[in-house]
Amino acid sequence: MVRSPYLLSLLLAGSLAAQSSPAPGFRLFAPFGSLDTYLVDTNDVIVHTWHSDHPPIGAYLEDSGALLRPIYTPYLPNVPNIGGVGGGVQRRAFDGSLKWQYLYASNFGWSHHDVATMPNGNILMIVWDRLTAADAFAMGRNPAYQTSNEWNPCAIIEVQQTGLYTGAIVWEWHFMDHTIQDFDPTAPNFGVVGDHPEKLDINFPPEADLRGEWNHINTIDYDPVNDLIVIGSPYQNEFWIIDHSTTTAEAASNTGGNYGKGGGFLYRWGNPQSYRAGTAADQQLFFHHGANFIDEGLPGAGNT
Repeated sequence: MVRSPYLLSLLLAGSLAAQSSPAPGFRLFAPFGSLDTYLVDTNDVIVHTWHSDHPPIGAYLEDSGALLRPIYTPYLPNVPNIGGVGGGVQRRAFDGSLKWQYLYASNFGWSHHDVATMPNGNILMIVWDRLTAADAFAMGRNPAYQTSNEWNPCAIIEVQQTGLYTGAIVWEWHFMDHTIQDFDPTAPNFGVVGDHPEKLDINFPPEADLRGEWNHINTIDYDPVNDLIVIGSPYQNEFWIIDHSTTTAEAASNTGGNYGKGGGFLYRWGNPQSYRAGTAADQQLFFHHGANFIDEGLPGAGNT
């Protein structure tokens, strides 16, 4: 599956600074705010264009030749005022005809940023769970850190197409099932943060933005060989790898799945301060915007 940057300017910058021997193949990009997605060759010649009725927040060319686009739905009510907001996903055939449109946009949850295709055709979507500050406080969030009545932690849903405009959520994973904190001893997730690297401290970082956004997950990828998912956050400055082989019930726990850890983090990297295992000097990621598995056949295959 071919990946695309969000912004045309990123591609143009790379094109202008191209090396004398660019990698063979085509480049896919979707200008932010545009209704068109372009496939170009190494001479910057447009070889194919897809038109849509929704602006994109990303674009992927699937192995079948179909175009997968997480889309922005500004016409729906109660759109979150958060960067990367989406609202759904579209799949279009190579000829541009609509093969599927699925919206995930309500007062309970909203899709954003990135998606990933699975070999069975299902889609992994990053979504916000639209909660309240009271929900966060009940799980040990320090009220001194909260500046909003909103609380929008991230989650992952796997969606199976059931019709042209419908889909079924067949698997899900939620950050709020995997929190730890040492602020409120009456909360159910109270514990020693440093003893639980498989969980995320609900009070790290202390600040959440004015919209109650805690994670801002903006990238997701799937490893079909090992049945793993990687996601990354520029707020925690980390990426995490989790097990997808679990059931939804197991994904909410710390048992089950191929690795026996349920939905707990199998691996994390970027900022050990977040689990009390280092200092600022140990931080490796700084507001990153990408974490992907390296595909077979590419240099570094199997790594992240």
